[in-house]
Amino acid sequence: MHWALFVYFNYPKGRDDIIEMFLNQQTYLNTIQVMCPHLLRYLAVAVVTSKNKQKNSLKDLIKVIDIERHNYQDPVTDFLTCLYIKFDFDEAQEKLRQCEEVISTLKLERFVLFHCTVQ
Repeated sequence: MHWALFVYFNYPKGRDDIIEMFLNQQTYLNTIQVMCPHLLRYLAVAVVTSKNKQKNSLKDLIKVIDIERHNYQDPVTDFLTCLYIKFDFDEAQEKLRQCEEVISTLKLERFVLFHCTVQ
């Protein structure tokens, strides 16, 4: 499922579409919370890196991460938790380093996916 989301990260308006679909439509958000909380990572990256800064998106995302942090944690969501919920900036720096590793892994997955489908 998560590989299908890479399409959204490869075109300019894609991140805004992910935010609109997953964060602003309750049925999708409920599905993520119940069935696939690992997709919060992609939603978080979309909100943070979106060029079109939607005013309430970050605030709404933080609420969802706060609710779901007992069910799902990874460096990306932990970074936002440390920064916006715990206000622990030292731990946030450590999580940011871990985020770099996660994002480089995602780039590698996207590279492999692209080359496997092209050939």
